[in-house]
Amino acid sequence: MLSLAGPYLAVTALLALGGLLKVARPAETGNALAALRLPSHPAFVRTLGITELAIGLAALATASRLAAGLTGLAYLGFAGFVLLARHSDTPVQSCGCFGKTETPPSLIHVIVNLSAALISALVARSPIPSLDRLLANQPGAGVPLVMVTALTVYLLYLTLTALPQTLTAMRPS
Repeated sequence: MLSLAGPYLAVTALLALGGLLKVARPAETGNALAALRLPSHPAFVRTLGITELAIGLAALATASRLAAGLTGLAYLGFAGFVLLARHSDTPVQSCGCFGKTETPPSLIHVIVNLSAALISALVARSPIPSLDRLLANQPGAGVPLVMVTALTVYLLYLTLTALPQTLTAMRPS
């Protein structure tokens, strides 16, 4: 399904970004995991981050069924973690999905994660061309697609970080 190429590139790039930030700054993710009594050692968090980064990069480069399936499973795992954090007796201020950036577990987070999982599942069912083939067949050598994908990743990042904080701040006390 070529129509899913842009959204799929965005969610795989977001996965890779989240992994990279966990590797660089594991403390927030570790705190979120510890609050839920899950393994939280920095080495464990970095391993999770490396795994996310590897899946995201593999999915970006190959768009293989396996990489798309793993991407979908990662996002299902994130949705499950956010739901667990939201319904836990222990308050979790940040899910730690982007390292140091405060990302409160929100319903928006669950929706984005489940949407990313669905996009990935659809690509796993009907793969898109690899990134090099996809870019070669785009106008402007793929530059517009890369720019729109980068913008989409940034907007998703803001949706997961700034929007929940803004909505919380707007609630009457």
